[in-house]
Amino acid sequence: MVKSDAAWIESSWCNCGSVAIRIKVLGKDHVDVATSYNNMGLVYYEQGKYGEALELHEQSLAIKIKVLGKDHVDVARSYNNMGLVYEKQGKYGEALKLYEQSVAIKIKVLGKDHVDVLNSQKSIVRLKGLLQGS
Repeated sequence: MVKSDAAWIESSWCNCGSVAIRIKVLGKDHVDVATSYNNMGLVYYEQGKYGEALELHEQSLAIKIKVLGKDHVDVARSYNNMGLVYEKQGKYGEALKLYEQSVAIKIKVLGKDHVDVLNSQKSIVRLKGLLQGS
């Protein structure tokens, strides 16, 4: 589904307001604040604003590691989201490292046969193909 520019702007604005409210009510190191940063990062990613997206995903990741620990599936998702940004920027080496971190956590938490692990492994294979082609 393609969202109009107005819908993206509204979504981005709502998430900014959401972050401010969540920080005030829950504190800056709450997992819901991390979720808001992540969601804003996804919006900026879709808009092609990769620098902003990466910054927000990094903020989300820092909170998730602090609150949930380094071996949590949500931490793995943050690494994956950051990898997507780097891949779009053509920074395949950086993307690959993040995808591999994501997969390592997912294997540890979910098991090697989980669908999320298999999908992430496909991304790694695809990216390695791009690296070999460049």
